[in-house]
Amino acid sequence: MGQRPKGLPNNCFYYDLADQTTYAETAELCADFAIRKTTIFVGSLADDLKLGNVIYRTAVIDVSGKVVLCSRTAVQLMTVYSQHNLLTCRLSRWMADELGLQNFPYFHGENSFIPDSSPQRQQAAWVCSRWYSTMRAYANAVLVTFSQADERQPKVVIRVQLSVRSLTTQLGLVREFLLALTNVVQQGFKELLPSSTCDLMVPANLPKLTALDIPQVQPAQLRQFIYDCFSEDVCQLAEVGQMSVREATASADYHIRPPRGLKHRKSKAD
Repeated sequence: MGQRPKGLPNNCFYYDLADQTTYAETAELCADFAIRKTTIFVGSLADDLKLGNVIYRTAVIDVSGKVVLCSRTAVQLMTVYSQHNLLTCRLSRWMADELGLQNFPYFHGENSFIPDSSPQRQQAAWVCSRWYSTMRAYANAVLVTFSQADERQPKVVIRVQLSVRSLTTQLGLVREFLLALTNVVQQGFKELLPSSTCDLMVPANLPKLTALDIPQVQPAQLRQFIYDCFSEDVCQLAEVGQMSVREATASADYHIRPPRGLKHRKSKAD
């Protein structure tokens, strides 16, 4: 470990979480942290790093090249991120279930995240789609390059434990979901302002997949799904689990992993 891969530009940032030497000296320390729009990677350290009385478990990498070490786990950071967004990990789980997918991204528009393993695993690392540029296989892993619109800014290269095929597929899914969301937004926009137009651009950096049969949903159906999903879970937990309304509400407030024993409920378009 510790050897910089061949072929990387000298002025780019390179990180490998399995090799502490690539991030330990330049990283900032933060007991708590919130994922931002410029975050490109969230991953667990190979070994917990104890400095003073604080244990750091996760590295969060920014498109600027800055690394922040955080005491929260990757799944805790992603849960908080999901809780503050309209499109939660639960919605991504539903879309994956509709499409019969085992591995799927957490879709949050352009700021979507690709897990390197099942999102239910505590140690999953997350790759953001927004600043993705290129990838190439390297030593049983993949080197993923991220870049900003300003070409004068150094690129960031991260070694991830994803296959080229898996990462390509999931980035392609993000693109397909963006196209589907664009359709929903445009329909909703026409309902409010029928005399106007709404054009949304799908990022050109994401790979295209072969035709994918994504269920067509109307804006009203999507809104209703978001509301009903939580309400139905609260009712089911209160009835079956014999919980109080407060306990059921707390148990149903999940974004990465569903409560044990709660079956996933599909929402079919009429």
